[in-house]
Amino acid sequence: MGQIDERAWTELNGAVQQELVAWRAAHPRATLAEIEAAVAAALARVQAQYLRDLVAASPLADMAGLSGAARRWRRAGGTSGGC
Repeated sequence: MGQIDERAWTELNGAVQQELVAWRAAHPRATLAEIEAAVAAALARVQAQYLRDLVAASPLADMAGLSGAARRWRRAGGTSGGC
C-alpha cells in the first residue's frame, strides 16, 4: 500500500495550469469547443494521476503475491477474485 504524494499532485496541477495558460496564449482565437477539448485533455492527465495514486494507496493494491495475469487484471480495474 502506497502513500499519496500531495506535493506531486500540487506540482502536476501547477504544470497543467501553466500548460493551459500557454495553450490559450498560443490559441487566442480558439473556439469554445477547442478550449473545452484542451481543458478536458489536461484534466484527464490530472484525473489519471489521482486515480493511480488513490488506487495504489488502497490495501487492495498490494499485488506482490499475485501472478502476472492477476496483476494486469487488477491494474485494469478489477477487484478481488477475477483471475
